[in-house]
Amino acid sequence: MLSIAVGLTLLTSVYAQFDIPEPEVIFYEPRGFRVSIPADPDIKLFAFHGSKNQQLQGTEAGTWNSDVTVPQDGRLVYEDSTTKFSRGDYLSYWVYVILNNGQGYSRLDMSKTANDFVQRLQNSFPSHNPIGFEIPTPEVKIFSRGFEVSIPEEEGITLFAFHGQLNFPFTGLQAGQWASDITRPTEGRYRFIERSTKLKPGDVLYFWVHVIFNGLGYNLEGQEYKVEGGTSAPAPTRPSRPTPTPTSPPFVSPVGVTTCQPSLTVLKNGTQPCTGSLIFEDDFHGRRLSDQWLVERRFGSVDPDNEFVIYLNRSENLEISRGYLKIKPTFTNTVYRDRYDLDIDDCTGEIDSPACSRSRTKFLDIIPPVLSARISTKGKFHFLYGKVEIRAQLPNGNWIFPELFLESARNTYSDEFLQSGQIRMAFVSGGPCNTQDLYQGVLLDSREPYRTNNLCVKRHSSGGKWASDFHTYTIIWTPEKISTYVDDKFNCEILPIDGFASHVVDNGEKYPGATKWQQLGLSKMAPFDQEFFLTLGLGVGGHNDFQDTKYCKLPWSNTSPRAMSQFWQKKSDWASSWENFDPDLQIDYVRVYAL
Repeated sequence: MLSIAVGLTLLTSVYAQFDIPEPEVIFYEPRGFRVSIPADPDIKLFAFHGSKNQQLQGTEAGTWNSDVTVPQDGRLVYEDSTTKFSRGDYLSYWVYVILNNGQGYSRLDMSKTANDFVQRLQNSFPSHNPIGFEIPTPEVKIFSRGFEVSIPEEEGITLFAFHGQLNFPFTGLQAGQWASDITRPTEGRYRFIERSTKLKPGDVLYFWVHVIFNGLGYNLEGQEYKVEGGTSAPAPTRPSRPTPTPTSPPFVSPVGVTTCQPSLTVLKNGTQPCTGSLIFEDDFHGRRLSDQWLVERRFGSVDPDNEFVIYLNRSENLEISRGYLKIKPTFTNTVYRDRYDLDIDDCTGEIDSPACSRSRTKFLDIIPPVLSARISTKGKFHFLYGKVEIRAQLPNGNWIFPELFLESARNTYSDEFLQSGQIRMAFVSGGPCNTQDLYQGVLLDSREPYRTNNLCVKRHSSGGKWASDFHTYTIIWTPEKISTYVDDKFNCEILPIDGFASHVVDNGEKYPGATKWQQLGLSKMAPFDQEFFLTLGLGVGGHNDFQDTKYCKLPWSNTSPRAMSQFWQKKSDWASSWENFDPDLQIDYVRVYAL
C-alpha cells in the first residue's frame, strides 16, 4: 500500500474543477476515530491516508491508508476501532478522490487535534460473520539479507497484503514499516520479499496480513516470528490463531483507475507500480537531454572491458537531433593531441582512480584514441524486473559496438568482473566480423569461458547487417527468467531452473561468483534479483568483446598492456570504414514497463 502514494502524485494538482469537501473527523471514546466526506454520485472512490502525532509530508502513505467505495448513510467513511487518542493528540491526514470520469483530486496537509470525543455505541462498527475461509498460516523465511513471508496459492485468492515491522508490535491495523499488496503468485505462493534488511538472532518480525478471497477481505492479525539464526527459517508455528473475519469493501488502488494491480516490478524507492504501466520513457524530442540521465565523463579503458574510448559530454559525441539520440565516435587527437597524461574534468568515475586520471608514469599505453559518449540512469531510475524496449539503429564501422545494457545499481555481489550481472539488450559488431549476428542475454562474468555462455545469437534473416536499419530490441525480466525479442519476435530466454549459482560452463566449472550468489542471493535469479539501471553508449575495441581468431584478426592483442597503441598504429586499416559507413548509434526511444 505504500506504493499508492507514489502513484497519486501523477494526478495531484492536474485538475481544478472539483473541490473535495472538508472531511469530518470524529474521535471516539474509549478508542477509535472516523473520517468521512458526503457521498456524491460523481465520486467513485475516497482514499484516506493518516498518522497519529506525525506530520505527513505531501502524499506520504501514512500509518493508515485505505480506499472506500461503498457509502454508509450518505457518507464515504473511513473508521478505525483500535487506536486510542488522548486529549491533545492530533491526526495528520490527506484524502484523495476519483470521479466516475477517472479524474483524480487530492486535498493535502490537513490535521485535527483531539479535543472533543464522542461515545462509541457498542457494536456500531461494522461486523461480519466468518463464512468458512481461513487464511493459511504464513510461512516466513529468513535470508542472509532480507526475508520472505508467503501463503500458498489457492483458487479464489486475488490479493495478499503484507504489513510488517521489526521489533515493534502493532497496536492495530497499521501500515507498518513494510506494506505491500501482491496479486500474482510465484511458484505456487503469494510472496512478499524484502531484499535489504539484515535480520539478526533475537529480532522479532511482527506482521499482519490481509487476503481477498472471492471478493471479500479477511485479516489475520497478531502474527510474529522470532529470528533464531540461520539463513532459511522454517514456517512459524503458533498454538492457535484467531479465525480471520472478512472486511468490506475489497482494496482498490487509487492511481487514476480502479483496476490497478500492483506489479512484480519494484522501483528505486521500494514502491510497486501498476501492472503494465509505463514507468520510464524518453523519446528524445527535446532540444537537450532530460535530467533523468547521467552523462558519464571518464576513461572507458578500465576494468572489466577496457574500451578504447573516453566518455565525455561533448556535442560532437552526444547530440539530440530530430527526435533521435545520436552518439558518435571521434578521434581523441583532434582535441587532446597525442598525449599520455590527462585528467578528466568533473569526472563521474572514482576520483584519483584510472577512470579519472592517466599519467605516463603509471600507464604504459597512450590515452584512449577515441572519444565517445555514454549515458545512464544510475542514481536516478533503478528498477527490479520489468519490460524494456529500445528502438535503435546500431553503429556501423570496424571495431565499434553498441552499449545497450542494464547494469547493477549497487553491485551487491561484487564490483569486479561483472559478477553482479549485466543484461545486454543488443550487441553487434560494427565490423568487419560477424555483422550479421546479434547477441542478447546476460553476462555473469567478464571473462571467458563464462562471458558468452548466456548470450544467444540471432542471424539477420536477409543476410544483411543489423546496423543497416532501425530495430526494436526488447527484454522481459521476471522473477523466473529473462526473455529477449527483436521487432516483437521472440528470440530466446535465459531460464535459471535451479539458479544461476548452480550453472556450469562447458568445462564443468561453476561461475566464479556462484558462492556469493548462493550465500547472498534472495532467489534463483541472483545476481539478477537486485535493482538495475539503464545504460546507453558506444564503445570501440577493448579486451573482451572481440576475440582474435583465424576468421577475425584483431589489429591489437587483448592481453597486451599497449593494446590501444597497437590499435591506433593500425588506424589506416579500419578508419576508412567509419567514413564509408554510419558509425553513429541512433536511438529513437527507450521505454520501461512494469510487469
